[in-house]
Amino acid sequence: MHNNTLILIADGAKAVIYKYNGPKNNLSLIKDGKFEHVNKLSQDLVTTKRGRMPDNGAGQRSAMDRPTDPHEHEKHVFAKDVADFINAKEAAFDRLIIAAAPKVLGDLRQLLSTNVANKVSAELDKDLTHIPITDLPEHLQDVLNIRKSV
Repeated sequence: MHNNTLILIADGAKAVIYKYNGPKNNLSLIKDGKFEHVNKLSQDLVTTKRGRMPDNGAGQRSAMDRPTDPHEHEKHVFAKDVADFINAKEAAFDRLIIAAAPKVLGDLRQLLSTNVANKVSAELDKDLTHIPITDLPEHLQDVLNIRKSV
């Protein structure tokens, strides 16, 4: 049985880190383990217009695509902040369970240190940020190896 298990629940703008206290106990929010990020629309994150380039035909010009979507970039920056926090807490836990929106989960996989990545015991590619803390164990029972008593 792992006594020091952390559970990271995240999407592109919100993350919460809980400590798992065993099957007969409630999850507890760890200190400073709540992150929120205002993730504006791409059009609200950019102050300049996209570049334009000549197109075939007299006087025609086409807008150029941005190399990176600003909205996706902000989600990646947020994932980096969360990963940096988890990486800094590496010595405080033995096992990490991650439940995150698929894109965020992919970002976290790349951003977690090797030592922290080795402590990941389960990943769920779903967004559970909207689930109340009291209902989370039910959604995580397979990865926590707990079963409801009848």
